[in-house]
Amino acid sequence: RRNAAENIGLAKGQLEAQQEQSSALLVQLQARQQRLTDLQQQIHSKNAAYTQKQTEIQRLTQRMDGGQQETKKLRLHADEVGEQLFAVQADVRAVQAQLESLHQRERHVGDDVRSAQQRTGQEQQAQQSMQDELEHLRRSIKQAELEHKTRHDAAQEAGLALHAARNAHQKLKSELTDSENRVRMLTELQRDYEGFSRAVKLVMNQASSGALKGVRGPLSSLIHVSDRYVTAVETALGAAAANIIVECAEDGKKAIQMLKRRDGGRATFLPMDTIRPQSLRETGLEHQAGFCGVAADLVECEADYRDIVDNALGRTVVAENMDSALAIARQYRNRFRIVTRDGQLINAGGSMTGGSAGRSSGILSRANQLEQWQEKVRVQRKKLQEISEQGRDLADRVRDAEQETEQTAVQLRELQQKLAALSAQTKQHQLLLDSVRQTEQQFRAEQETAGKQKQQLQDQLEALQLQTEQLEQQRGQALEDLAKA
Repeated sequence: RRNAAENIGLAKGQLEAQQEQSSALLVQLQARQQRLTDLQQQIHSKNAAYTQKQTEIQRLTQRMDGGQQETKKLRLHADEVGEQLFAVQADVRAVQAQLESLHQRERHVGDDVRSAQQRTGQEQQAQQSMQDELEHLRRSIKQAELEHKTRHDAAQEAGLALHAARNAHQKLKSELTDSENRVRMLTELQRDYEGFSRAVKLVMNQASSGALKGVRGPLSSLIHVSDRYVTAVETALGAAAANIIVECAEDGKKAIQMLKRRDGGRATFLPMDTIRPQSLRETGLEHQAGFCGVAADLVECEADYRDIVDNALGRTVVAENMDSALAIARQYRNRFRIVTRDGQLINAGGSMTGGSAGRSSGILSRANQLEQWQEKVRVQRKKLQEISEQGRDLADRVRDAEQETEQTAVQLRELQQKLAALSAQTKQHQLLLDSVRQTEQQFRAEQETAGKQKQQLQDQLEALQLQTEQLEQQRGQALEDLAKA
């Protein structure tokens, strides 16, 4: 068994070796068959090439028969192409010459265009400067016109104000004259003691001349009462308003003796050393409706005359109206006098005096009127002085405004003249600018024409150069063909 197995294994090995050898022989056989196929193809190709060479030899043999005629044709063709080439080359040189001339012309035209463009820019800048100056002048004129109108209006306004001030001055001066005449009249009346009795006038004249000493004057001329209560106080004083205040009883005695001696009439004298004040001792008066005050308290005077005023008016009450006076009289059982603001009188004891009276007809009213007119004169004089100063200021303003108006008018005329001159200059320069622009446009048109001509010549040159190249190729081919022939 062991030998049989070994024999089987050996047989298998031999069999495998034979199979490998058979595969190798098969590969060699296939390679030789491919080689055979390739050799057959090469043989076929060689046969085809041989056949082609034979055909070419036959064709060359046929061509050799007409070789001389072909050579002549080739030579004639070469000469003809050479002549054409010479002519085209001549055309090329002519076109190149034209191009060079056109180049020079284009350079000159370009210089002209740049020069014209520069000139146009300069003239445009100059024109713009003129336009700017024109606009500036127009604005200046507008401002000057406004300034002139303002000055003119100011002058007119000042003139109207001056005219109004002069009218006011004239009117006020006339009013002042009237007021001064009124003051003068009232002063003369007061100085002459108009409205007083002959006796009072005589006493006062003697006192003024120095014949009588210690005479101070009538009571009404030595006190002051506001307009609100002047009628009431005048009514309360009555005839006592003309009583003459003297320094002492002796002075009163001398005055009476003088009147008696000169038959000057009668007068009442109020010695300052003997007259004693009177006063009301009633209470609650200030709470009564319509109560204005005690008459003496409503009077202003120097301290030396206060006792006399209190004596004359210390027991007299001033009431707002008759109803108030009657109510107060009933309340206090008619123990004192009551006078209303409009001059109605309720005497102590109950008797009543009243009616109508001339307004401001009393001596106290006249004194108040004098003060009022004197104050009015003072105010009018002050106002007249203010108006005079205002008039002088306005006259200066008018003069200055007229001068300024004239100055602005001169400036305005100068600006208008400058505007007219510059406008004419600008129009002339605009014509120059238009001419320069037209020249520039002509140069640009010429430059454009030259550019088009240059392009046409370049296109023509390129066509000629292409034709030259073609002819040179044709000539070269013809010479080559001739050489081969």
